[in-house]
Amino acid sequence: MTRELKALISLHDVMPETFSEVKSVIDRVKAFNIPPFILLVVPGKDWQPDQLEQLRQWSKEGYQLAAHGWFHNVDKFGGLYHRLHAALISRRVAEHLSLSRKEEIDLIKRSVNWFEPQGFPHPDLYVPPAWALGKIRRSDMAGLPVSTIEGLRGIYHTQTGKLKPLPLVGYEVDTLPRQLFVRPWNRIQIRRAERNGIPLRVSLHPFDFSLRLATDLEQLLSAANLTPVGIEATLSIA
Repeated sequence: MTRELKALISLHDVMPETFSEVKSVIDRVKAFNIPPFILLVVPGKDWQPDQLEQLRQWSKEGYQLAAHGWFHNVDKFGGLYHRLHAALISRRVAEHLSLSRKEEIDLIKRSVNWFEPQGFPHPDLYVPPAWALGKIRRSDMAGLPVSTIEGLRGIYHTQTGKLKPLPLVGYEVDTLPRQLFVRPWNRIQIRRAERNGIPLRVSLHPFDFSLRLATDLEQLLSAANLTPVGIEATLSIA
């Protein structure tokens, strides 16, 4: 018998310039009978009233809105590590890596505090673009206005700084070299989640259904053993 596969699903890069693709992804995922999941919203963009109203509607339907950086873009790199990170993983979106520790903390607070004035619930989750936390320390997290932060390795509880390691899969693959790396990585992560009975973080992006691993993504979402879970349930699973 195939073991249950718990999945914490989130859609990254929810912003005005991807909004039509975001709608499409939500509709595609809904067609697999997947319940509402997490939407990672980039606050510092030129949001239009109709787009904000759609976000409010999704929130009412049960989609959890989370903070995801501020601009989701960098104008300059913050050193050699940032350049290597951009070349191998993040391209030009890991904005934390170009900031000082204080600037990162200020950005997170600004991002999180954007939501309530727009008529949204206060977000409980912050996810840095490309999961790149930068210079921020675990000891800084208790002073942040969220209860959880997601990094590359897993989810941090901000009040304790404790990390819950969780496997991660992604499907934002637009080149053959990335495909040759990401496909086996995803398979290993799925097996790890099934074997250990822990949630699998499923990272969606606006163009995934038109990229090289679209079929892999559809197979995962249609899997008979897939059980979507929320972040509260994820943190309570041993």
